[in-house]
Amino acid sequence: MSPSAVSPPAPAPAAAVAAGSRAAPPLLSSPPSSAAATSKAPSLVPAVVPDACPSPAPSEAPSAATNGGKGRSKRAEEGRGREGGPVSAAAAAAAPASAAKVNDASDDESAELMIRCDVPSCLSWHRASDLDPPLSPRAAEKIEVWHCPRCAPYHGPGRTRGGREGLRKRKRIDFRRLNDPGLVWDDGGNEPGRGRGNAGASADEIREVDFADLLRRGRRRGLFEPGETCLLKLRKGERFDGAYASKHGFDRPALFKGKPPSELGLRLPRPSDVNDSKFTYEHVSQLVGPYRTVQVLDCATQLTTEYTLEEWAEYMAAPEEERTRVLNVITLEVSDTPLGELVTEPTFARELDFAKLHWPKTREDVRRLSAAKGENGAEASGSSLSPEDASKQTERSNQQTEQVEELEERLERLKGDRPRVSKYCLQSAAGSYTDFHVDFGGTSVWYHVCFGKKAFYFVEPTEKNLRIYARWATGKSGKSGAAGGGAGRGGPGHSFLPDLIRAAGGRTYEVSLDAGDTLFIPSGWIHAVYTPVDALVFGGNFLHRHSLEMQLRIHNLERKMKVGRTYRYPHYRTLMGYAARDFLVECRGLLPKRNRPGTRAAGRAGSDDALAEAASEAHPARVLRGYAALAREMLRWTGTAGRAGRRRIGSTSGGGGGGELGLEEDVDAAREVARRLGALTRPCAEIGREGRTDAS
Repeated sequence: MSPSAVSPPAPAPAAAVAAGSRAAPPLLSSPPSSAAATSKAPSLVPAVVPDACPSPAPSEAPSAATNGGKGRSKRAEEGRGREGGPVSAAAAAAAPASAAKVNDASDDESAELMIRCDVPSCLSWHRASDLDPPLSPRAAEKIEVWHCPRCAPYHGPGRTRGGREGLRKRKRIDFRRLNDPGLVWDDGGNEPGRGRGNAGASADEIREVDFADLLRRGRRRGLFEPGETCLLKLRKGERFDGAYASKHGFDRPALFKGKPPSELGLRLPRPSDVNDSKFTYEHVSQLVGPYRTVQVLDCATQLTTEYTLEEWAEYMAAPEEERTRVLNVITLEVSDTPLGELVTEPTFARELDFAKLHWPKTREDVRRLSAAKGENGAEASGSSLSPEDASKQTERSNQQTEQVEELEERLERLKGDRPRVSKYCLQSAAGSYTDFHVDFGGTSVWYHVCFGKKAFYFVEPTEKNLRIYARWATGKSGKSGAAGGGAGRGGPGHSFLPDLIRAAGGRTYEVSLDAGDTLFIPSGWIHAVYTPVDALVFGGNFLHRHSLEMQLRIHNLERKMKVGRTYRYPHYRTLMGYAARDFLVECRGLLPKRNRPGTRAAGRAGSDDALAEAASEAHPARVLRGYAALAREMLRWTGTAGRAGRRRIGSTSGGGGGGELGLEEDVDAAREVARRLGALTRPCAEIGREGRTDAS
C-alpha cells in the first residue's frame, strides 16, 4: 500500500495549548465541513471511518457547559484564558499559533496545561498531565501539529518545529534487505554481531531454524498423530454454546469445518463493510490505523520487532518470493477500533467469558461491589439516621453526593482497566511458525480462518506434559528456535518438544484448518501453529468457570517460569476476585427457590451448609472444584498481600496485572470472600473427588 493511500486530512495550522482549569473553545471559528475534512481521507471504508479516525466520544468533545466537582470527565472540560474568562472563537482564530502557546501554566500555579488535537474531525482537548508520557510546557511550545492518542494511529504522531521526529531514534527495518538476522534486532547503534539489540540478544546468539523442514521430518518419522483422535465430537444438531459447556464441560479442541460463522454466532467483516470488496490486510490497516505499531514475530528466530500497520500491509502486498524474512503478526487486539465493531465473538465465548460477565460496566455494578464492603450509601452501611436530625440529613446528603462522584471515578478507571483480549486479528505470511506455547492465564481460544490455511500441533495438558513443557520452555537451549537454540533438530543442545513428549509416552496431534473453519481451543492445551500460505485469522481469548482449575494451574506455571507481565492476562487476579464474589451472590440467589417447608434447608437459609447444598444441586462438580481452587488461591494471594503491608492485591509480586482483587476491597475483605467461597465449595469438591460425575 502506497503512503498516498492513507494521507490524513489537512491539519489545523498549529497545535493549540491553553492555560487554565478549563480548555479553550476550538481555535477555528467553525469546524471544517464534512466534505473538507474527508477530502484527503481514504475512501476505502467510508461507512466505518468517515474521517480516517474514530469520532471523539461525547465525553471527549468540547462543550460549552461545564460541570464542577470531582465527578466531571477529564476530557470534556471547556477551556479558559489566562484571566479565567472564556476565549472568544473569533479572537482565538485571529491569534497566531505562537500567541496561543504563550498561555501556559507558568503564570498560574493552579492552572493546568491543555492541548487540542489538530485533526479537524476531532479537535478534542486533553490535559497535558494525563498524557503518556505527560507533556511539559517547554515540550508543548515545540509542537507544530499534535494528534491525540485516539487519532495518532490514523494520522501519525504529529510533528515538532525544526523537523525533528523526536529525541529517540525511530526503529526502521527494511524487510527487503534483511539477509542477516542480526540486522533485525540491531537498533541502529550496534553493529551486527556486536552488543545487544532490541530483542535483548546479540546477533552471535541468534540461531535460525527451518521449521517447515522440521515439521516435514517429524511427519515422516510418525511424530504426529491424526487430529481427529483428539477433537471434540458433537452429536448431530447439538448446539455449541454455554449450555453445552454447563452440561459437558470443555476440555478438548472443537473444530467446525466449513460451518457458516453465523451458525456459531460469529460476526465477521462483510464485503458491504469494505466497499463490496474482499477483506484484505490493507483494510486492517485502514480500520485499525496505518500508524499504529504492532509487534512482529520473525519466524526463523522466534524474536520480535515492530512495524506500523501501513508498513505491514506493504510487506504482505509484496510477492512471496520478494520477502527475505518470514514475519507474523499475532498480538493485534482490535476491540476498541472500527474493525472491532465489525467483529462479534462466537456465542460460546460470549456466554462464558468472565470479562464480559463479571467486570463492572455500570455505576450500579460499582455500587454493588462497594456495598459488599460496606461503603457508599445506606444500602451498604445498614445504618439509619433520625429524620428529625436535619443537620445529620444534610451531612448524609453531602456524603452521598461525594460517594456518587467517587463511584463515577472508579467506573472510569475500571473502563480503562477492562481486559481487552477477546478480538485479535492475526496476519501471517506463508511459512510462518509460532513455537509451542500455552495461551496466557490458561485462557480458552476461539479461532476463525478468513482466508489461507493453518496447521495446529496439539499436546494434551496432562501433569507430565506440562512439566516437560515448563522445562523445555525455560531451558536456555531447550526451545526450537530463538536465542540460544540450535539450527534444526540435530543442533547442539537443541530439542523439539514433540520428541520430548513422545519419549515420555505422550502424543502430539496435527489438525489442519482451511478458509472458513472455526476452532475452539480449551484451557491449557500446548500448541504450535504453522501457516503454509498467507492467512488472515480472527480470534480471541476468554476465561470461564468450566476450566478454573486448569486456568489457575497455568497462572501459577507462568509465575514459576517468570513470564513477564506484558505477556500475561491483564488484571487476572482482579477479574478472578469479581468472579468469586458474583458466584457467591449467584448461590445465595438459589436459596429462596429451595427454602420451602419440609425441605432440609428450611430454617437455616443463608448458612454455609445451606449454600453448599444449593450449589451442589445447581452446579456440576468440576465447576465447584474450580471455585474451591480459586478460594485457595485467593487466600494465598491475600496472605502475600498482607505480608507485604496490605498492598493492593493485584499489584503484588506475580499478580500479572494492576488493580485490586475485587475492586476497592482491602486484604481482610478479600479474605472473607475467599473464606466464604471455600466453605461453599469444599463439601461439593470433596463429593466430586469421590467420584460424582459432572453430568449428575
